[in-house]
Amino acid sequence: MNIDFKGLAEGFINSTKKNFGVGNPAVENTAKKRYETCLACPTISEGKTKCDKKKGGCGCKLAWLLRQSSKKCIKGKWQ
Repeated sequence: MNIDFKGLAEGFINSTKKNFGVGNPAVENTAKKRYETCLACPTISEGKTKCDKKKGGCGCKLAWLLRQSSKKCIKGKWQ
């Protein structure tokens, strides 16, 4: 498995900025649209915080996954 450490770091940083109220509006708009798509996906975790690997997802934490510019949905639902 190839782990995209750069993308993971980008998602973490963007999520942290959001939590401190200094998030990039464009990143947050994209994350919101992606999350709406994820809510309808059968791979979302029960807590709606992860793309559940046990259900065929990638296993990523959504707060970081949705805020990466380089990451694509493994199910092809968003880029």
